[in-house]
Amino acid sequence: MPYYGALKGQSLEITELPNGTVITKVVKTPVTNDTTTEDTIDVTELENPPLPTKYERNESDDFSRNVKTIQTNAHKIVKLQEVAKAKGNLTEKEESLYKENMDSLSKAAEELAKIQEESYPIDLEGREALSAWFERKANNKKEKDKKKDDDKKKKEDEDKKKKEEEDRKRKEEEAKKKKEEEERHRKEEEKKRKEQEGKKRQEEEKRRKEEEERRKEEERKKEEEKRKGEREEESDDDEDGVAVNLPPDDASVAEAKPVGLAVAGKSC
Repeated sequence: MPYYGALKGQSLEITELPNGTVITKVVKTPVTNDTTTEDTIDVTELENPPLPTKYERNESDDFSRNVKTIQTNAHKIVKLQEVAKAKGNLTEKEESLYKENMDSLSKAAEELAKIQEESYPIDLEGREALSAWFERKANNKKEKDKKKDDDKKKKEDEDKKKKEEEDRKRKEEEAKKKKEEEERHRKEEEKKRKEQEGKKRQEEEKRRKEEEERRKEEERKKEEEKRKGEREEESDDDEDGVAVNLPPDDASVAEAKPVGLAVAGKSC
């Protein structure tokens, strides 16, 4: 079917799938029985559904101008949608251009509807169709805004989780470093304590050996003094003894002298 915003030789093909999903395709206006698909656009990506075709009239100047505006802006919007599909998103400049074209298209559509209303009174069916068009347009905008808000909230949640994970890892790393530092400090203190105990044992052993040496030296001196005293006593006993002077065994009788006693070195 023809639609506002179409280029020359283009038509809009609408297909409802068994699951209820509606798929729209921009196709070349068939010349023969063959249909060639140029582009495929999901219905959720159509920001502005086409106006009902029953509003096509003989073109006045204002009517033609608005139709041309709708066609031009619709073409630009489709191009930007294709860019967004290919790249995943639009640049800030492309977003601004997209909004300008949307606003221009909406304004032209409203003016066109007004001309239609004034020139050709719309019956109940037509009013309902036009109302449905504007309702779909509003719903599409709401869905887009909701998706944008959802994406923003999702990103905020992801950033929050990422920050919480980073904080958790940082705290774990700090706790690990603190534990390692405490363990290192404990080992150093243990090493110092053992060194001090070893040094203390060495000093005690040294003092014990010195005491032992002094004790042995004192005992040796006492033993020497004891022996010296004993020798002096023996010497005194020798001086106080009685000596008997006898003649030699080979002495003759003539040489014999009276036997006398010598006391303390004197003869009697």
